Amino acid sequence: MNPLFPSLSQPEDAGTPSWDKLWLTMGLLWDMTSLGNRWRGATVFWSWSLGHYANRVDCQQLWIDVLEETLKHGVAPVSWTDYLYLTVGGTLSNVGISGQTFRYGPQIRNVYEMDVITAFTMDQERLISHHGRDQDEALDYVEGLLLMRRNADGWISFFSLSDHQRLMSLVTEHELLYCIEVAKYYDGRTRRTVDKDLEKILKNLSHVPEFMFEKDVAYVDFLNRVRVEELGLRGQGLWKVPHPWLHLFVPKSGIADFNLGVFKNIVLKKNITTGTVLIFPMNKNKWDDRMSAVIPDEDVFYAGCILAIKWV
Repeated sequence: MNPLFPSLSQPEDAGTPSWDKLWLTMGLLWDMTSLGNRWRGATVFWSWSLGHYANRVDCQQLWIDVLEETLKHGVAPVSWTDYLYLTVGGTLSNVGISGQTFRYGPQIRNVYEMDVITAFTMDQERLISHHGRDQDEALDYVEGLLLMRRNADGWISFFSLSDHQRLMSLVTEHELLYCIEVAKYYDGRTRRTVDKDLEKILKNLSHVPEFMFEKDVAYVDFLNRVRVEELGLRGQGLWKVPHPWLHLFVPKSGIADFNLGVFKNIVLKKNITTGTVLIFPMNKNKWDDRMSAVIPDEDVFYAGCILAIKWV
């Protein structure tokens, strides 16, 4: 092998269109869905060595299948990606990041064994400072969103129709809004206390009180929420089109510069048309030094994720 042209390998999962192969002009692309039968199912069992339930799943299976099978046993993995129609193998190869990462670590942190065959910032940091698995004041999901007029189609549907006008007026006035989305899980045992817990958690945030919105949805509906958007885009013929994601790890000490340099001086000033823009806050102690992912050497860091619709 010529050392100047290293061989690259990249898993392709169910959510990765074929034109993504253009990103790997000199390497291999693995189609995870071709490695076996997706419908074979996940295996949920009690592990005496771990002291809790575990889930054995093949790389070609989708996360939605894992969710449905584990819930039959009253359990579920604690860390997810926002989109569930991805293969397990394809996602784990790219760490697996979402709003649960600050508390439970990325998806690969929650893998105990892998057999490889063949080959807003202050508010967000405050919210993720409570991340113990048994802490009532801890949230289960924290995500930052960038709201602009140009990407309104990607976020406005979350809010009630009656709120659309005042939200768009606010975005027009300020050009850029920072929104924090959080989730708190509850069950029959905690149903009576969840509202008080949320009030306590959110009371000192620097938000405008009249612009706080909430929804009460089922657990599976929350985890599978992107599926609704996918079906809508498929109906418009807009799902299987190029939609490159840019993911960057940013240390806490550099997030202000990232906001100024990227969000304000590039996205806004250069009139770049973007889709969803997400900012996930994360705690370094939920990651493992043995992971292949290289992360900033600070206790708190961010994943800046930009869906590019058009670069100009």
